[in-house]
Amino acid sequence: MKRALTPNWAATIDEFQTLIVGLFLTAGAGALFFYWLSWQPATVEGYYAADISYSGCHYDGRGRKIILEAGEQRYELHYYMWQNRPGPESVMRELCGYSRARVWLTPEGGSDIRGVITPTLTIDPSVGARRDRSNREALLHIVLALSAVGLGMFVSGVFKLNREA
Repeated sequence: MKRALTPNWAATIDEFQTLIVGLFLTAGAGALFFYWLSWQPATVEGYYAADISYSGCHYDGRGRKIILEAGEQRYELHYYMWQNRPGPESVMRELCGYSRARVWLTPEGGSDIRGVITPTLTIDPSVGARRDRSNREALLHIVLALSAVGLGMFVSGVFKLNREA
């Protein structure tokens, strides 16, 4: 049976939309992949170690982080660094009981604490490095998923257009 000479334009537009969305998803995945390549794997040696003196510490329940205040500078200890402990109260008690600590921070000048040592509290900086590496791996999984969906949509659109022709 021979096809009609006038194509179904609505179906053709749908295939073009599928092609374009597939291309955009694939291009977005490519951009994220280049960002992922520039994101160096975290190591403890990559952190900046500093001895700090802080005058205040408080818990921000909304952001689930403990904030150490040292003059104008604020240092943040996020929940994933102390989640294996009974609760923020025990970490707060141990941090607020002192005014000095050795901390490992994200690149020099950063305020995110990746490890801390006081006389009674030790959070190893390898915990922060593990968390940063897992974030990098999660980004790779997102890139792979976007690539698969984008390429699938693109190939599907090409096959549908070829079938229409």
